[in-house]
Amino acid sequence: MIKRAILITALAVWIVGSYGYCSNCLFSPRLNLAYVEFRDALLGGDLFAGVSLDINKNLAFEPTVYTYQITDEWSTYGGVGLFRVRFAEKFPAKVLLWGGGTYDRVDLRNISGQTSSNLTRGTYTRFVPTYGVGVQVDSVAFICKGCDYFFHGKLMAGDFATPTEIRFSGLSGSSAPETLSTLVVGEVLIDSPFGQVGVMRHLRTRGWYGDNFWRAFYATPYCCGGLFRCRAGWESGYLGFADFEVKIKQFSIIAGVKIPEEPSLWMWSTGIVYHPAFGKSQPANPGDKRILAPRSRSLYE
Repeated sequence: MIKRAILITALAVWIVGSYGYCSNCLFSPRLNLAYVEFRDALLGGDLFAGVSLDINKNLAFEPTVYTYQITDEWSTYGGVGLFRVRFAEKFPAKVLLWGGGTYDRVDLRNISGQTSSNLTRGTYTRFVPTYGVGVQVDSVAFICKGCDYFFHGKLMAGDFATPTEIRFSGLSGSSAPETLSTLVVGEVLIDSPFGQVGVMRHLRTRGWYGDNFWRAFYATPYCCGGLFRCRAGWESGYLGFADFEVKIKQFSIIAGVKIPEEPSLWMWSTGIVYHPAFGKSQPANPGDKRILAPRSRSLYE
């Protein structure tokens, strides 16, 4: 199902985006980015896909769909729609609005061994919503005019704690339900002729494993005629990570690895990104082009 959704979305985006862009029109979408990324770990694998569309000069829409499998019994499907709203053409700040959710499915029909007294050998499902707001600034020049140093930053808050109960269908009343946990994401990027440096903080008020982390990285400029780029950094729970990008016309092919503190957390990633701006004339602000392509594709990354 998720693969069909990805193919249909990709085809629709290509058709809609091919009509061009009109800065004075209410609706004339322009495709900025499309991507598919697969992350393979010893414990399950993740598949992400999404696009970035400029609806008009003040509104962008970025839908993302994803799926991952933790075990043979647990599968997850989800999607998020993110809107970037700019209220003034010459003001670099944008307002972020997003909404979506995650669908979990646990199939115990073929499980071996004993189960809990509250569980039967059936199928259990649940839906966990997500929503939030934020603010973002892009490509703010600093240090000196024409030096090609740019600041990018964003602050996001979502999934505000509510009394809404989230539980798996079919469980007995003795099982304690969950509630949403507030999320805060902050990110700062410095783009320069010498590469890009970034720091990110991801925080939830309820500290499940992997919810609270820091990330810092350095990405080199494109070299060899704009064909190659590398990125390396550190993230909480990992000794480090690195990825390598090869740019072929309007496509970027990326491969990377995360080096874990625990052997079971090895994660390899491969992805392909379609970026129409590649291969065309340089944008007015070079900082918009030098960002490693897939880093702008995800809601939280």
